[in-house]
Amino acid sequence: MMDSPRCMGLQGSVRLLTAAGVLLLVPGHSSGQCEPAWSPLATGIDSSAQALFVFEDGSGLNLIAGGGFTTAGGIEAKRIARWDGQEWRAMGAGFEAWTHGGWSLAVVYSLAEFDAPMGPALYAGGSFAESGGTLVNGIARWDGSEWRPLGTGLGLPGVVDGTPAAYDMVVFDDGGRGDALYAAGYFTQAGSSSVSHIARWDGTSWSDVGGGFSYSFFGSFVSWVGDLIVHDDGSGESLYAAGGFEWAGTVSARNIARWDGESWVGVGAGLEHTVSLLAVSEKENPELYAVENWGFREEYLTRVSKWDGHDWSMVGDIMNGIIHSLVVCDDGSGPGLVAGTKASLHGGLMRWDGAKWVSYLGGVQGSQYTGVYALHPGSLGARRSLFASGAFNSVGQGVPATNIAQWRTCIPSCYVDCDQSTGIGVLDVFDFLCFQSSFVAGEPYACDCDTTTGALVCDLLDFLCFQDAFVGGCP
Repeated sequence: MMDSPRCMGLQGSVRLLTAAGVLLLVPGHSSGQCEPAWSPLATGIDSSAQALFVFEDGSGLNLIAGGGFTTAGGIEAKRIARWDGQEWRAMGAGFEAWTHGGWSLAVVYSLAEFDAPMGPALYAGGSFAESGGTLVNGIARWDGSEWRPLGTGLGLPGVVDGTPAAYDMVVFDDGGRGDALYAAGYFTQAGSSSVSHIARWDGTSWSDVGGGFSYSFFGSFVSWVGDLIVHDDGSGESLYAAGGFEWAGTVSARNIARWDGESWVGVGAGLEHTVSLLAVSEKENPELYAVENWGFREEYLTRVSKWDGHDWSMVGDIMNGIIHSLVVCDDGSGPGLVAGTKASLHGGLMRWDGAKWVSYLGGVQGSQYTGVYALHPGSLGARRSLFASGAFNSVGQGVPATNIAQWRTCIPSCYVDCDQSTGIGVLDVFDFLCFQSSFVAGEPYACDCDTTTGALVCDLLDFLCFQDAFVGGCP
């Protein structure tokens, strides 16, 4: 395992303490030494999540997990659930399966937040038919209590045994019509529009995106899109789509293309093998990374490539195994690429150290199918975290965790932006009052600032820790 970064807790010499409406000055306080560590999310989930996302649902920040599981923390949660930092909760009726003959399928593959037309909302995409008796057909919006359809959803007309699937979603402004939710995967109909594996939802209706994707000899029947990302490679902000295809609209584009708001454009000469994952580095001049997985049965190969705006280059060597997830996160040593893999490849977790791929955070342990399928950098409290889900029963140095776990770093998030009423990162007295209300109520949000007590216990040190962070402001 790589050495874990250590850092001191928040400190300060002066605080503002509001008590009975009176502002007091109190001496300095140190919250003690912080030690990054893995922790389970209660009793976990009964199978892997395929998508993880941090979302503010009105009750505070929650980790949303979507996949093929049916229980979370011991309660029924059909394919989707939320973790509030303390316990799991179901999200409505969840999702039910497509059924064809003697088999059925229900999996949530993607999660996104989109602000239209009724304010910010969580969207779930995947391969599923209905929620609570309502047909949603592969994509739905969470209204706070139920999952709502987006028109008539997604379809595969003419394909007898196929199930439409939304593998990824992203919000993109094409420069003329404002933000829209783009969904991509394996489908040829969105609402009443004929499409080819990608569609645009403007909040009220679906539309095609430049003709979508296809192969020369098989058309759109076997093509698919596995990932979407917004990136500016120096030619302007564009929507990048990756998967298995030869054509993007009428443009030759091997397995990756970008949408500039008007048409599809190839990305260099493209990539030789199907592309399942994309990530963008956190630099002054960000770079795009793509993952190719290819092979058959247990004989899989994988590689990561980098696009600098002009050319593709390999990041490390071709490796035996599969990369399931790729993210950029900062564990205190600076932003870096982290991949979730089959456990035979660097123990299920690996990080690019600038010269080679190395095992990361002790990996995961479990059965022969062990691996990490979903990663998400985020925060539910005072410190940034990396959430990981897959098939495992322990993480790191044998910490018990069932299929999902949290690596908590020592890097503070903008924890003090409690109410976010004036925009993310802008602090005012209402953030302070918001924290006090949460503290008095004993909510998890207010109990996670100080780390000296270990468990989620609201005490004076948490209160003083918040004041330290408030005075320091957002990064």
